[in-house]
Amino acid sequence: MYVRYKGGGEYVCNHLRTQEGQPTCQHIRANRIDEAVGEAFLTALAPAELDALSHSRRVQQQMNNALRSSAERELERKRYTAALAERQFNRA
Repeated sequence: MYVRYKGGGEYVCNHLRTQEGQPTCQHIRANRIDEAVGEAFLTALAPAELDALSHSRRVQQQMNNALRSSAERELERKRYTAALAERQFNRA
């Protein structure tokens, strides 16, 4: 089959016509086929999209946890430094 774009597009089987001079075997309007193929493609793609989204969210959560942990450690270091400076000041 090949695509004939003239007249709105259709899929045409004309192998026997070109090889043996017989009438065109069949032809189907392209919009029906294209819609069905597009829908089947998106249906097949849906599970992969969900897996990718799930993986992306897990990675994002891990990054958020690592950033939060890092910020908490930095805050603890700052508190320790401030307390040390306060003790040194009070001694002087």
